[in-house]
Amino acid sequence: MANPTAVLLCAAWIGLTWAQSTVDPVSYLSKVSAPTYTVAQYWKDFKPSPQHDAIVATAPDTWKVLPAEFEPKFKNPCWTDSYNRFRCIPYFQILGVSKCGTTDLFARLKRHPELADGSKGPHFWD
Repeated sequence: MANPTAVLLCAAWIGLTWAQSTVDPVSYLSKVSAPTYTVAQYWKDFKPSPQHDAIVATAPDTWKVLPAEFEPKFKNPCWTDSYNRFRCIPYFQILGVSKCGTTDLFARLKRHPELADGSKGPHFWD
């Protein structure tokens, strides 16, 4: 059986070492640069693949609502549809299995002033 004093000293040393370490969980972000393109420009320059018609045939209802061009003043791909409704495709999605923290992350992100209030769940095309 291990000496309780030795175990306690070892745990204290590990805790002290951990507390003194300088772990920066976002240090990788300094190496990431902003995109040099806009979604509107990317969409405008889009050249369909030879299989484009086959891809559209798998989900024609989705492709019908996409615009010919997006409004360039928005970061997200946004447009006004034929019913004069302002629509935006999500810039990112949060994916996760049940009980993995996505609801908490969603609630925290909703508080950010630059994020629009979106729906929680896969209901974008509803």
